[in-house]
Amino acid sequence: MNPKFLYAMADCNETIVGMEVYKGIFGKYVDKKLCEELVNIYDVCRRQIYRLWDASGKFLKETRALGLKV
Repeated sequence: MNPKFLYAMADCNETIVGMEVYKGIFGKYVDKKLCEELVNIYDVCRRQIYRLWDASGKFLKETRALGLKV
């Protein structure tokens, strides 16, 4: 896996965990609905990054099989 994709996915994971921790610790001071929305946004982002990585790997594999330089 390309490190750029890995780091981006790891950052999403860290942010999700942080939001869950903040919601648990500071629950009465934090808007829980907003935290859940942010967690969902970061989860979607993480999944999209994974799909992009997967698609780029398939693209590179197919272009190399055709003998093209990328």
